[in-house]
Parts: sequence; C-alpha cells; structure tokens
Amino acid sequence: MENRKNILEAIYERDIDLLVLEEMHVSPAFRKWLVDIVLEQKVELAQFLNARHSISQELGESDLFFEFEDAFKHKWVFLIENKITAPSQPDQAKRYADRGKLGEWDEYKTIILAPEAYLHQSADAPKYDKQITYEMLRGWFLESLHDRERAEYKARIIQDAIDQNRRRNLPLPDPRVTRFWYEYWLCASREFPELAMPMPGDKGAGSNWIGFKPNGLGKGRNIYHKMDSERVDLEIAGAAGSVEKLRSTYSSILADTEIVEAGKSAALRIRVPKLYHFGNFQEQIDNARAGMRAAYRLFYQSLAIKNV
Repeated sequence: MENRKNILEAIYERDIDLLVLEEMHVSPAFRKWLVDIVLEQKVELAQFLNARHSISQELGESDLFFEFEDAFKHKWVFLIENKITAPSQPDQAKRYADRGKLGEWDEYKTIILAPEAYLHQSADAPKYDKQITYEMLRGWFLESLHDRERAEYKARIIQDAIDQNRRRNLPLPDPRVTRFWYEYWLCASREFPELAMPMPGDKGAGSNWIGFKPNGLGKGRNIYHKMDSERVDLEIAGAAGSVEKLRSTYSSILADTEIVEAGKSAALRIRVPKLYHFGNFQEQIDNARAGMRAAYRLFYQSLAIKNV
C-alpha cells in the first residue's frame, strides 16, 4: 500500500471491535477462519448464531461475543478481549473465564486480540485460551477479501492501530506496583466511593501518581495523590495566574491548604505521608487513607471555587 497519512487521527479499541463485528455478521469466510484459528480446525462451524459488542455480565464486560453451533449441535461461545495499548485490569483473564463458566452454552473459549508487541509484553495474555494478533487479522483481510480497495482500507486501519501501539512503547508492568494500586483502589472504592477512582490495570515502576475524577469535579480539574512527593494536589488547568486571587478570595475555606503554581496550572495542595508503591499496601494503609481523605477534602473545596 502507498504511504499515506492515517485515515483516523487515533484508533480506538471500539474501532477494531466494530470492524471485527462486521465480518462476524457478514462473512462466512471470516467466521470459518476465526473458528479454525481458535479451535485449530478440530471443530466445524455448522451454524452461526450471534455476534455482539460490549456484553456486560455479572462478572464484567466482554468486548466481543461470538456464538455458533458445531456439527454435533453443541453451542460454543468465544469471549474476546481487544487491546491496543490499554493495560490489563487485575484478574481480567480470570474474569473472562469465570463468565464463560456461567453461560448457557456447552463450550467456551477466551481470546485476547491485540498487536503482537502488546501480547509479548503482557503478563496477562498467556492466561487466555487463545491469542490472536492484529497482524494475523490484517493478513486475513489482505488475503481473503476479493474487493481490493475494501481489503486495503481495513488493513490500513489495523496497521494504524499496530503503529499506534509501537509509538506508545508500553512500559513493562511491575507486579508489586500493580498489586499496590489494586489494593489502593479496593480501599478507595469501599471507603471513599465519591472519589470515583478508576479500576487500575497493569502498572509500571514509574506509576506513582494516582488520579481521581469524581463526578462534578469540573472540566480542567484533576486530583492526584502524588505518592512519592508526599502530597495530594487539585490541579486547575490554566489558572497559574490566579494563585493570588485564590488565596485572597477563598482563604476561609482553604485553611491548611497550600495554593501554588504548577506549570500553567494552579494547585491546591495538602501534605500527606509518603507511600512506597513497591511495598505492601496493608502495612501502609493508614498513610493511604490520609491521602484519600485529602483528595476527598480537595474535591469539596473545588466545588466552592467558581470562575477560575
């Protein structure tokens, strides 16, 4: 294919999901290829039943759901997780398998679909029943579609996603840091649900800022527990020039809260004990709670700050 700019400014996992979902519904050749790849040509696809996107169940969500019957009337389901650069969530592969065990079908397989480089770096990928690379998917389009323009268009979308993964250069996850973040999230979700801390995935050695985005915080405002720097900051984007105004206008509600410039932002800052994110969370849980309390306090201070 000729060298051209990317078709889309950025490729999202949903873009690939819908591309694959289309082929599941309209292409018998693609369905056969998928079943043969996953089941190593040991099972014959006799009847396609259904394919859906973003299926939520009790134990979480599957990106793609593919259902068919084999020649013996056994119902099969493929539960597919699609990744470009997003890290895995803790126990994500296990939760896929748990969902498979609970379904109303005879057999299931869990699958991860991702660029080859992602699969090589992911500690979670081998825990799925099958790994399918974007490179394999791209190859199918180029080799199997008779409409060359359509094939090349879809192959370009997939190649752009592969290149996007390479540019991202994902850091290798550190299991100690991943576990610390996960236990921090469990505690925050249980004791400070208003902070709406997102469920974390794999984390690298440098992942020492935990972000919160509670409902109502407002555009351009972010709260970070900067574990290595012994502080929690509420950052207000573009407000560096308003630091003195904040100090004079809101001094009554910002007692014991520092107000400083942070690049082009203004930061409301509360000092907290240091956390060692390579260490045991339970041994530091009181210090972690101090950070969560500070984040909670900054959130409610933020609600009172207007027109900045």
